[in-house]
Amino acid sequence: MTVVASKINLGKFSGATFDQKTENSCVANAITQAIRLQTREYHKDVGELAREQLYYDTRVIENTVNSDAGVKFVKDALESAKVKGIADQAVALPYGGSGDPGSTMYIKPSDAVYANAATQKLTGYTDLGDHALWLNGDKASGILETDVQHKQQHLKQVIGEYLMQGKPVLLSSEIPWALSLLDGSLQDQNYLSFGQFQPGSYHAMVIVGKDDSLHGGSYIIENSWGAEWGDNGFGYLPYDQLATFSNAESGFTWDGGFSLNVMNGISGVDLEWTPQRVEMAQLYASLLDRAADRSGLEYWAGQMKAGQTAKQIANNMYNSGEAQAKYAGLSDAAYVDAIYVNTMNHAADSGGRAYWANLLANKTLTRGELAVTLMNNVENSTFGPGTPSLAEHDYLMNRTTVSANFAITYQIDNAPVGLAAQVVDQVSSNADSVQVVLTGIQTAMGWA
Repeated sequence: MTVVASKINLGKFSGATFDQKTENSCVANAITQAIRLQTREYHKDVGELAREQLYYDTRVIENTVNSDAGVKFVKDALESAKVKGIADQAVALPYGGSGDPGSTMYIKPSDAVYANAATQKLTGYTDLGDHALWLNGDKASGILETDVQHKQQHLKQVIGEYLMQGKPVLLSSEIPWALSLLDGSLQDQNYLSFGQFQPGSYHAMVIVGKDDSLHGGSYIIENSWGAEWGDNGFGYLPYDQLATFSNAESGFTWDGGFSLNVMNGISGVDLEWTPQRVEMAQLYASLLDRAADRSGLEYWAGQMKAGQTAKQIANNMYNSGEAQAKYAGLSDAAYVDAIYVNTMNHAADSGGRAYWANLLANKTLTRGELAVTLMNNVENSTFGPGTPSLAEHDYLMNRTTVSANFAITYQIDNAPVGLAAQVVDQVSSNADSVQVVLTGIQTAMGWA
């Protein structure tokens, strides 16, 4: 399980704040803004995307093309972005901003717009709906989640994990009317003080961060109501207001009728943290003591997907020139210490060192297999006597998160010499250190 930092804010990667004005195009606004945010993370800014085109195409799917009815199902807009793509705003008609007759929202995009859109298709998306409905997100269990506090804690972890991956989360929900009154800095905002008791309407926004100290713990949301709203277009949503199913302190509910989705890239760039990619990112940190590079990660993740086991891949990786230069001259005992440091941040105790070194000497384990065995032991620890501690577990998971961000989210191949090794060694067992390191990567790459 990914360890989640106490404070994350991806809003620094957002493009210019959108203002949907009186047009009911919030879903298209949120999707295009979230996609652009992701491309800015790996320094290939896709630019402003044609939200009006996406809104039009979604209304075609929902048979509402001649009205400003909004988007009924977020999935329809995401599927449109996958199938037709989203054009650059520069080649499209200006954004209309209203549902009045004559607005550009009613004009079918040109062939040139669709040709451009076809080069910018959504690579994929992940629907998090099961996490809002089923116990621990496990639909196969058939057990509906009815404990509101447990659901909120589970959603907090799930949303936090995606934010740690650099992925904003698309939220569509019934919202309180008072949300429109938010003004000032995030710390000064307080929609619970307005004392209104009627919900507003359904609206889509982007969760771009979280802060455990903000109003008792809150998500940071990016809206599409212009820079004058909130804190230059950003507001907050308390953790304990999501999925309440009953009137909260302010008299409204962020009820069960909401959807959560994350987007996994555009224009052929695949940003999904697949199990194979994450395990290989962890192996890079555990065996090679560095963050994975994009090309290497894709190669080894592809080998795993094709049927190779992690231990087989680790053996091949250990036989590489890079690993041989690092470890070939070490005794078995010294090698055990090195992998302990990579996975648990300290050398082995005398008993552990002797145990593992003996297995290596007897050829019971190869050096590559030892790295996989230790990293699996740490990740899957029960934290009981004789097992890796919580701090050791969190240290490895934080190194894994940095390694995966380096290769997947930031798409880095040609990093400055030594950077990949430096970044995994700069984390601690505290997930807040990951956010510091990720900021440092952006700076070191010359992107910040």
